[in-house]
Amino acid sequence: MDKHRPYLTKGSTQSNPASFSKRLHGAFDAFARGAPRLIDYDEQKAGNKDILVLGHSKPPLDVLMEHVQSNKYADVAVTVKGHSFICHSLVLCIYSKRMVKELDSNCMFINTPQLTAKGFSEAYQWMVSEHADLDLSSFIDVLRAAYYLKIPDLIGSCWQILNSELFDEFSAFGLMYQGRNAYELAKIHDLLAGRLSKSMMRVASSREFLGLSERQVCSLLQSNSLAVNSEMEVLYSALLWLNHLWPKRSSSTHKVLKNIRFGYLPPTMLSKFKSRERNKVGSFGPILNVFCQLPDLTRLIQEGVFYSSLIMTSHKDSKHVLESIEDNQLKLINPRKWVCDSTCVYHHIVSPLCPNMRYISFQQFKEYLYQLQIAGRYFDQFMSYAEDIKDGKEVSDLQDKQNVNEKMLHSRLSELSLSQYELLVKNNFSQFKKSKKKEKE
Repeated sequence: MDKHRPYLTKGSTQSNPASFSKRLHGAFDAFARGAPRLIDYDEQKAGNKDILVLGHSKPPLDVLMEHVQSNKYADVAVTVKGHSFICHSLVLCIYSKRMVKELDSNCMFINTPQLTAKGFSEAYQWMVSEHADLDLSSFIDVLRAAYYLKIPDLIGSCWQILNSELFDEFSAFGLMYQGRNAYELAKIHDLLAGRLSKSMMRVASSREFLGLSERQVCSLLQSNSLAVNSEMEVLYSALLWLNHLWPKRSSSTHKVLKNIRFGYLPPTMLSKFKSRERNKVGSFGPILNVFCQLPDLTRLIQEGVFYSSLIMTSHKDSKHVLESIEDNQLKLINPRKWVCDSTCVYHHIVSPLCPNMRYISFQQFKEYLYQLQIAGRYFDQFMSYAEDIKDGKEVSDLQDKQNVNEKMLHSRLSELSLSQYELLVKNNFSQFKKSKKKEKE
């Protein structure tokens, strides 16, 4: 990453450009008065006029930028968790709204879980570097720094990357895991969770999934984008997360399991919640016993049984489901992105509003997760979305151009080495680079 970017080449995203310009020139005047060596003052040329004649042709702001980039005449020391950084207060106050309010001396100590030394260093380098590149390996640290220091420009650049097309499902999950302790980034967790679709079951089979925070797991379970064969896969994934640190995670039981869409669970599974049969659901008996103490459980089960019965009698006809829901004055439960994986032992034909409603044993679920793990990069090769299935067969001539492009991109990336992929990503992120030359043009 280029470490020499003049901050003035970035476009300001502040709502009041005039105020920003006024503050910049005011800061420059103060800086110039404190560093007289920058100016070659010729008293004879100036005469009695109140005009300062410069001994060089460079504009004052260009001189200032050169010194900022080389960190010359830095005037403030910022210490973050024992690591000190010598910085320009001018740069910090221009970009950081927090620094404008709190920087009142030439020394500042910051000790908060929301800001790491790495995050502060990367954020400051972003302010003064020639190109607005971000180090993706420490993206969460940079993002947390941007929010803590209140740097709107940097926050905007981070969101541009998060919303880019090349930021795929596994990249999103990688950031979720990287930010599992960043509790203040709730909106980011929701965004990242929404990016996961066909990768959900592959993710659920990983150790990293078990290490996510309660808030992150809830974000995943609330997502409509999860591509699953059955809601039972979502249930088992939630139970696996709870069981990983049980009984330490017992306090999370209700918060996590209430995100399961009971109306899409088969009646056979729903009946187990209210009977001793729940102790035979894998090794999750203790967890389900705690969950059954939920005051609203009876209502959830009753509504779930009624809703799932309507789906099972609809014969996979989404139109019939909607009519039945309307006739019974029920609220439509948001569906997942139901898929049919022909390599899955319990696969079944699905429709956009009708998932696989068959009971799935935990043993079958475990075998499917193992199958996805050994399938490698082609794990989703035989997965078909419900909307791509017609009369029990996958539609071969897809009209959705986005799906076609997605497959082409997947095929293209699968042939690249890791170094080639990183280079491709870096090149496609060039839209976020703002070179000084382009700014002048």
